[in-house]
Amino acid sequence: MDDADGTQLCLACGLCCDGSIFRAVPLRADEVADAQRHRVRFIDKSERSDPTDAPVAMAQPCALFQDQCCSTYEEWRPRACDDYRCGLLADHVAGRRSFASSMAVVTSFREARATLAGLAELPEDSVAVEVLETGELMAFAVLKVLRHHHFTNEPLRASGTAAG
Repeated sequence: MDDADGTQLCLACGLCCDGSIFRAVPLRADEVADAQRHRVRFIDKSERSDPTDAPVAMAQPCALFQDQCCSTYEEWRPRACDDYRCGLLADHVAGRRSFASSMAVVTSFREARATLAGLAELPEDSVAVEVLETGELMAFAVLKVLRHHHFTNEPLRASGTAAG
């Protein structure tokens, strides 16, 4: 697959659009009208913890992210979206990681996220819910996925841990 600029990887991944990585995307003043025209959800600065000075931002998951893809990718998207390059994309574009290998990381992240979502549905008196509320479980799952994809060649088991 020819994906020299990474467009196909971005369109196939979408983790930066679906709320997995970011809570909000800062908007420049000249982007607010376009965002309103596209009926995105806004989030006020007082509700965000991002380090930017942008007074307005689009809430994540992005309302434009439909069917696992940005519905306005070619027409319009905020500058922050256009400028964002994750490490996975950088490695892919530089030729250090294939499209298939990059998508394997994305798939594993999605599987870990689905596992966490399932845990969130546990009864409120569950010990796992207390861990989940502290964010430690999320950090653990992300570290496991990153460790797996960057340091081992072992397949993941259904539990999200390396086989063996």
